[in-house]
Amino acid sequence: MLQSESAMGEEWMEVVTLWASFERQWKYKEVSKLGPTNRPAAVGEWIGRGRPSTWRPVIGDLARYESAFWKWWSGVQPDWRLEDGELVRKRLVGDWEPLRRPGTNGVVSVLVGLFYWGLVVLEKGRGRAGWRSAVKDCHAALKEL
Repeated sequence: MLQSESAMGEEWMEVVTLWASFERQWKYKEVSKLGPTNRPAAVGEWIGRGRPSTWRPVIGDLARYESAFWKWWSGVQPDWRLEDGELVRKRLVGDWEPLRRPGTNGVVSVLVGLFYWGLVVLEKGRGRAGWRSAVKDCHAALKEL
């Protein structure tokens, strides 16, 4: 599923590769769940449907989805990456334990959220800068995990 869209670009494919390596390192074993607070509805729907690889959500409001993703992504970060509740993307050195979540209820959910967002960006031909920024930050975080 996640590798099916090479049109999303090289950095996306690198994120998928980093994630797969992370999962292998942890032997795909769930350690703990990633928090659902502010999680985009599409990700929750995917989980609720049993995580099917072929299901695709309808995302009508791209700006709303982007906002939800950033709130969720910021909320699962280590405290040291936040300042006044806002994510400071250049902060990459510290203990990543709060995000070190392999398994079916972990970081894969973030990638699925990015994947669905990226599909809409490809389809509509707009919103690419916001999506790429999120992919870039996820890439940076996965390199540290």
